[in-house]
Amino acid sequence: MDNEQQLKVSYETDDVPTLYCNNVNVTVSFSDLRLYLAEVAPKTIFVNAEAGETTGALNTKSEALVSPKLSVVFNPEFAKSVGQTLLTAVAKYEAIFGSLRTPKSVAQISEAMLQPAPKK
Repeated sequence: MDNEQQLKVSYETDDVPTLYCNNVNVTVSFSDLRLYLAEVAPKTIFVNAEAGETTGALNTKSEALVSPKLSVVFNPEFAKSVGQTLLTAVAKYEAIFGSLRTPKSVAQISEAMLQPAPKK
């Protein structure tokens, strides 16, 4: 199907709720795939009162606080379509903005968080 034959659809987005998540877990059954969307943040932050610095994001001294936000259920066929759509969107993003950052390990992030901030 070429671009002229594709169905053109528009959505009003002003009343669509927005949900931030940085964690997902998936369960699978014969009939559906269920995505559990959550936000992970440090349970506690630590403040160095002398330096006025705050540390704690993924600090090994702090437990993670996982806050479940939403469960989304797809039939397997639609889940596959959503997955392909996401991969296409990420490829377009990288074509425009460059390759995605390589995720760092929790240990690397914790070590960096414990270092003093660079002087300006």
